[in-house]
Amino acid sequence: MYSERGTSFLKKISISIKSSIFLALLIGISFPIFIAGNYILYSDKEKAHVGFAKYRQEMVKNIALAMSDPLDKFSPNSASLVLEIIKQDSRIAKIEVYDNLSEMSFIEIDIPKRNIGAIFINKEKIFKNKEEIGYVQIHFSDQAITKDLEDKKYLLIQVSVFTFIALIFIMFPLLYMKILSPLERLLMQSIELSNNKLENKFIWSGNDEISTLGRSFELARASILNLINKLKEKNDELEVLYITDRLTGLFNRHKLDSVVSDELNRAKRYNHTFGIILIDIDYFKSVNDTFGHQVGDTVLVEIANILKANTRNTDTVGRWGGEEFLIVVPQTDELKIKKIAEALRSAIESHTFTTVGKKTASFGVTVFQKNDTIELMLNRADEALYKVKSSGRNQVCLV
Repeated sequence: MYSERGTSFLKKISISIKSSIFLALLIGISFPIFIAGNYILYSDKEKAHVGFAKYRQEMVKNIALAMSDPLDKFSPNSASLVLEIIKQDSRIAKIEVYDNLSEMSFIEIDIPKRNIGAIFINKEKIFKNKEEIGYVQIHFSDQAITKDLEDKKYLLIQVSVFTFIALIFIMFPLLYMKILSPLERLLMQSIELSNNKLENKFIWSGNDEISTLGRSFELARASILNLINKLKEKNDELEVLYITDRLTGLFNRHKLDSVVSDELNRAKRYNHTFGIILIDIDYFKSVNDTFGHQVGDTVLVEIANILKANTRNTDTVGRWGGEEFLIVVPQTDELKIKKIAEALRSAIESHTFTTVGKKTASFGVTVFQKNDTIELMLNRADEALYKVKSSGRNQVCLV
């Protein structure tokens, strides 16, 4: 009695496992087909609507052109002859032509039985000798597109059903010839793939269907991993572009704002101090006016190189905008930052720039004060720069 119960229990387990494997195979093979079919339907739907929109636009333009002479001569008969052929198009539910001169409807063709599905209205002005004399308005029905998409959807269902039936008759006998362990391994592989666990590599050496499917999953895993790495690289590149000035290669204003904000928070929290140097190239407009913007860009690049070469690794150099540059100098005081600014001023003054020769720059400098904000510090640096500009330029002023 125990043996019979044990055998019956084992048979139930065996049947359960076989059924589970069979269903897993059906889902694993049929689901991609279903997804692909739905993707095709979605693509066809997008293409159909794009094509329908293009057709409506072209149709209403063509009718507007065709109505120009009849409307100008106020000849509804001529218009009717033109529209007689056009109205045969089953997508057109209603055509209205309006006469601006008479302020009345010129001709109207309404086909109520076509007012089904979604109705799209396109309108186009009618011109004669560049003078607007009226407009044409057409109501289009998408019933034909909808029917075509429904037919494709029905075909997809038929293909899915046929696939399931074919799999039942083809795959079921083969299930008894296969070992369960590769299927469990395949299941583990698919679970890891669906959970985005892409580190483990699965090697399949057989030529059976399970091994082929396993290799497909492995190729998908490798492709996804490759795409992720490429996406990460692109994101890193975008991050650099997001914070970098394209011309000079320095940090841009967005990055500078972030650095100043971070330094301000650090100064308030740890009682540190830092400063900013605002730099403006003297008479830069004359460079563009005299030599052109390309030479002006060269001057900006050379200024940027001078600033980078004469600042510390801990300093943040960036282009503030136009011919202005900003340097964030951490762990400094008034004496040190003024010395740095003076060294930069001297380096610029002594440099011979391409084409333009000698140029100078003015420096507005400030350091962190208690209860400072970004706006207060920038305003002080700007005030210091203004004082330099007012007193002859090519100087350093600390406020």
